Amino acid sequence: MPQFTPQQDLKKNIATNRPATGAQTMPMTPEVLQRKELHEAIQQKKAAEMAAFIGGTIPSPMLQPVQRKVEEEEKVTEVAQAKMSPTIQRQVEEEEKVTEVAQAKMSPTVQRKAKEEEKEPAQMKEGILTHVGKVGSGKVSARENDYDPSDKTNDNFSLDYSGKDADDAHWLQFVNFSMYAEEVPGVQIYNTGNVGTSSGNKPFSTDKVTHWSVDSSSLVDPYYEAGFSNERAPQKKTKIFDTPGGTSWDSTSKAFAASKAPKAKKVIFTASFDTYLVVKDQAIYHVKWKATTIYDTTTNKSDAIDYDTLSGGDAKGIPKDFKDLLDKSYAGNKIK
Repeated sequence: MPQFTPQQDLKKNIATNRPATGAQTMPMTPEVLQRKELHEAIQQKKAAEMAAFIGGTIPSPMLQPVQRKVEEEEKVTEVAQAKMSPTIQRQVEEEEKVTEVAQAKMSPTVQRKAKEEEKEPAQMKEGILTHVGKVGSGKVSARENDYDPSDKTNDNFSLDYSGKDADDAHWLQFVNFSMYAEEVPGVQIYNTGNVGTSSGNKPFSTDKVTHWSVDSSSLVDPYYEAGFSNERAPQKKTKIFDTPGGTSWDSTSKAFAASKAPKAKKVIFTASFDTYLVVKDQAIYHVKWKATTIYDTTTNKSDAIDYDTLSGGDAKGIPKDFKDLLDKSYAGNKIK
């Protein structure tokens, strides 16, 4: 256990400027001396408190001057600033102007870009390209975790058609939802109710029945672009963005687990899609994909959406079951 040096000896060592082994001697100006005294006072107080705690022998009267020194330490910054030489004060003032001077020297173009970067975050990169197919006078591209400029999110699935006839092109999307949990591994408990979505009230699919519906927010226009996120460039492209799942389904997953599978640790929600490219009312291409969200019942949080681009290829019109569904939901449409 180290032996504590009395306060009188500490002052003596400082006054005589005795360096520690291997240390360089520092000129002892009044300011440096005062700082050392205060620093040593603090160390002395800590040592005294430690000694008292473990049964040391430092007398309590010695702590009184030490405590006064510690109280003075709180004022060190203010005192030091007041005692700064005019030269140091000028240096501090000059440093405070560095940013302002640097900005003033910027060209107008650089200044404008700097202001724009402060207002908006840099645009995120495109998502992973998972499918490309040539069709008509252009091509279809699918991306997972793509950037949507409308809300600046990077967790979207996107489908893009680029071609000279893009002005005549639209996206028609069919969707079905399923949700299940497992209290016993391998035994799936399905949600058999309905759920309100941005494209209407829809029944859940199960392992026994699949409920498809048209994914549109409009009652009169079946195309995805009628109300959901999309991006168009005249005579160049039409692109749609979708974010099915994620935290927006937390409350539904939580309620389902509580009522139907209270012992389940996870709830799995899957949105399955078959999306058609329609040019001049004719379906010529389609992409099948799905999005899965896993909800943890112990943390009440969902994982990031897991996308899966299943397949893509030419289409010779809308399949009969989808056409019947389309006609029932949107009577009088001319889509083939």
